[in-house]
Amino acid sequence: MMKSDDIEAGQDTSATGRQIAAQALVYSGVSCIGGGLAAGVAIGLEKGVDLKLVLVAGGFALAGIAATAGGLKIGDFDPPSLKNKAGRSQLFMLSSIAVGMVLGMYLIITDAIDRLIDGTFTPSPGEALVGVLMLAAGLVVGLFWQREMDEHEMSSIKSAAYWGLSAYFYAYPAWWLAAAAGLAPGVDDGALFLAVLAVFTVVWFVKRAG
Repeated sequence: MMKSDDIEAGQDTSATGRQIAAQALVYSGVSCIGGGLAAGVAIGLEKGVDLKLVLVAGGFALAGIAATAGGLKIGDFDPPSLKNKAGRSQLFMLSSIAVGMVLGMYLIITDAIDRLIDGTFTPSPGEALVGVLMLAAGLVVGLFWQREMDEHEMSSIKSAAYWGLSAYFYAYPAWWLAAAAGLAPGVDDGALFLAVLAVFTVVWFVKRAG
């Protein structure tokens, strides 16, 4: 999301740290906004709306707005636009964030997130179809987004993909061996997926800002 033209190999540590912090603030802020609103709606539908709920949910949303605004202020972001490559890349990024917010709100409001965590979630045919269509749409968007990436963005994603694949390559057999020997619980596909995703995200953040 940063302006790649302003990122140089000789950039000092403080500038790199500021860019990483800016991205972290924006993404965590957006998550707080979506999470606060979704939790407020879900609890309000179940237990009714009261002052405490408004204060807590509103507090999360306001904290998210503040974090997002702070990240945008200290970071050096390209403005979303259809006029240039960097702007179009920003539009793709923001669209992805918006879709993620909507999906997260749906999971919270319908209690699907709790069922996913305890392993009891079984999607309805309609939910499964929507999920498959969203994944297919994401693949198409990704193909177009790739065309709008600059060399720095592509290099960051390649590094993140390498380390994400490495994490899976080593973590899965290690976990399987430990489970087979009774030293660990059975391999949890969901936990492994989230771990790989976390490695990918952290490396991408660092490389994109560095």
